[in-house]
Amino acid sequence: MSDSDGRLEPKAAFLAGGRPSDTRFSRPMRYHVDGDLVPAEEASVSVGDRGLLYGDGITERLRAYGGAIFAWGAHSERIEERCERLSIPVPDDLDERIERTLAANDLSDARVRLSITRGGGPALTPAIDASPTIMIAVSPAPRDGRHRTSRNENEGDVNRGEGSDSDTATDSSDDGTAAGEESESGNESESETTPGDEPADPNGGDRDPSLGPAVVQTVTIRRSNDPDPLAERAAAVRARLELARAATEQYRADEALLRDEKGYVVGGTASDVLFVDDTALHVPRAEPIGVLRPMVCKLADEESIPTERGRYPPSAVREADEAFLASAVEGLRPIATLDGIAVGDGPVRRLLAATLAERIANGLR
Repeated sequence: MSDSDGRLEPKAAFLAGGRPSDTRFSRPMRYHVDGDLVPAEEASVSVGDRGLLYGDGITERLRAYGGAIFAWGAHSERIEERCERLSIPVPDDLDERIERTLAANDLSDARVRLSITRGGGPALTPAIDASPTIMIAVSPAPRDGRHRTSRNENEGDVNRGEGSDSDTATDSSDDGTAAGEESESGNESESETTPGDEPADPNGGDRDPSLGPAVVQTVTIRRSNDPDPLAERAAAVRARLELARAATEQYRADEALLRDEKGYVVGGTASDVLFVDDTALHVPRAEPIGVLRPMVCKLADEESIPTERGRYPPSAVREADEAFLASAVEGLRPIATLDGIAVGDGPVRRLLAATLAERIANGLR
């Protein structure tokens, strides 16, 4: 439905994937739309917006701590690079717009979703000089995320392959082309102890913002690791990721594990996947899904945790001593199960999470 000036009726879900009537919100939320702060239920976008019609734009998920945007420098570079690929101009005051939106909602620790589209224009031909549409939505996110647990808590293990057949989009087996493992060594530790055995809070620190253990399911939908700038064009990627998320519903999984065309692990739909065995912290040789993975690798180097980058089949993650998801929004989230097989948390993730939490508490941005 639309009103007389051609703008959609309230579409908060389109703007931020959120629900303005969510009972977690103690008062009505206000979203940012093209410079204006409007009540969530009044937020709207033109029916002619190319982001709505063709997915012609980008979306970035961020996290705020203490009213400031976490890792804004890395996010800003990523936003500019992605928009440059699509020839969409980027305003130079995005951080100020986000901070105003946080302040308008009296939020200090929050999740943020920033969407930038090309705006309006001809039906098929992109208007290079069009004015972009900027949309910002926020929602509360307590800094201590340990109370957020898997969707499968108290429901028993998720059985690999249960209820699946060849027509479903889930897949717990390794692709035949992914046999073997090609790795590239990073740092090497001289210690004979397991990396990360240093004393640490067993929960990763009292202020660890990471969500609770996640149930992850391998899906057949592939995620390209093609360096071609247009390979990650928003419309195609969004459709693929939505299909991947939908494919995990029958397993009540929290995240999907995606592979490339050869069957090697790329990551999740919105998070990177890392795992640990008795030799190193392993990082898939693929483009990072988000901005946190490079930071984690840097923290590991500072803590003298050996790291390796390689091409790994899902079985390498299933057989790991510990594995976790990494995203700026959800932190370092341990993988409870992958394809119904228990993986679990461990000392390396806890050490990295505690170190990251300490940096955040000290104002790391």
